[in-house]
Amino acid sequence: NNIIQFHGFNLSVLTMTLFFIVMTNLVFRYNFIDVVPKAAYSLYSKLRDAILILNLNGDILEYNGAVEAHFHGLVNMKNCKNTHAFLDQLVPYIQEEKPFAGIGMKTPGVSELSKGGAVQAAKAVSDSSGIQAHTRAEAAYPTAEEKTVSIVLINGSEKQFHFSFLPILDEHKMQIGSLLQCRDVTLYRMQMLEKERLRLSNDLHDSVGNSLNIIGSNLEYVLDHYENYEANKEFVQKSYERTTNAVMDMRRIVNQLNPVDIENNGLIWALESLFGRLNRIGLEIDFYCSDPEAAVLKDIKMAEAIYYICQESLNNAIVHGHAHHISLVVHTGSDVKLYITDDGCGCETIIENNGLKSIRNRTESLGGQFEYGSPSDGGFHIRILWKDRTVQTLN
Repeated sequence: NNIIQFHGFNLSVLTMTLFFIVMTNLVFRYNFIDVVPKAAYSLYSKLRDAILILNLNGDILEYNGAVEAHFHGLVNMKNCKNTHAFLDQLVPYIQEEKPFAGIGMKTPGVSELSKGGAVQAAKAVSDSSGIQAHTRAEAAYPTAEEKTVSIVLINGSEKQFHFSFLPILDEHKMQIGSLLQCRDVTLYRMQMLEKERLRLSNDLHDSVGNSLNIIGSNLEYVLDHYENYEANKEFVQKSYERTTNAVMDMRRIVNQLNPVDIENNGLIWALESLFGRLNRIGLEIDFYCSDPEAAVLKDIKMAEAIYYICQESLNNAIVHGHAHHISLVVHTGSDVKLYITDDGCGCETIIENNGLKSIRNRTESLGGQFEYGSPSDGGFHIRILWKDRTVQTLN
C-alpha cells in the first residue's frame, strides 16, 4: 500500500515465517520435542519398583503404577499428600514398633560441604514421622537413608520391601527434590538366605562333619583293639586333637552367624571383634589400618564389603589352608587397598569355590579389582584395589 522507496525487498519477515512453519511441521510429525520426556515417563510408569516423586517438603508430586500394584488395599493414594501420610498408612501392616522412625534424607554437615567456610549446609525440616526434607545447598550431595521392613499384604502373605530416599539434583548439583523408592526384595533375600544355608551346610560338612567322622573311626579302632596300648594311645591323641579342632570350627561358624552392627559401631570395631574371637581359639592375626578414621571407611557399603571379605578370607585360611598366622592390611587414600596373607599349606591349583566367588562378587560390585595367588613355599595371598574411592564417596 506504500510506495517502495528502495530497490529490492526485505525478506527477513518472510524467512522467519517460513522457518517456523517448517519447524512446527517437523515437531508435530516427528515429536522432536516430546519424544524424550514421553520415553522417560513411559519407562518410569513401567518400573517394577514403586517410585514416588517428592518436593523438598516431602509432598508427593507424582507416583507410578507400581505403588498401587504393590500396596493394593493397604494405601489409598488419594489421601496421601506427602510421605508422612503414605508411610503412616503402611505402619499397621508392619509388625515392628516405629518402623520408619529416623529414615529420611540427610544432607552432609558444614565440614563436609564447605571449602574455607564458603558453603553453608542445608537446614533440615523434620515432620513428626521422622521423614526429613532439606532446603537447597550449594555442592550438596545428600545421602539416602534406607530401611528394609516386612509388610503383611491383604492376602495374608508377607513380603519384604526396601525403602530408600534418593536425591534429585539440578544441573548445578543442588537438591530440588527426592525420590522415595520402594523395592520388593522378598525373592532376593530368599536367594541370599538359600546361598547362606548352602555355604553353612558345606562348611559344617567340611570341618565339623569331617572331624566327627575321623573321631568316630579312631574310637571304633580303640574299642576293637583295646589290648594294643601304644596304638590306642596314638588314636586317642588324634581323636583329642580332632575334637579340639571341631570345637574351634563350631565356634567360628557360630560367630559368623552373630549379627554385626557395623553402621553404629564402625568397621574397625567390627573387625577387631572378629579378630578377638579368632585369637581366643588359637589363631594369630596381625591387623593394620593406615587411617582408621578415614571417611571412606564410614561408607556403609564399603565397610560391609571389607568386613565380609576379611571374614570369608579368614574362613578359607582356617578350613582349607590350616593357617596359624594371618596378616591383614587396609590402606586408605585416593585408593583403598586390602591385603590378606596367611601361612597355610597353600595349593598348586586354585579353584574358585563359593568363598572366592563371594569375595570377587563383593569386590567387583563396588568397582574393585580382585587378585589372589599361592606362593610355591606355601601360604595364600589376596590383593584387592578400589580406585578413586575418596571421590566416589564424597560425590
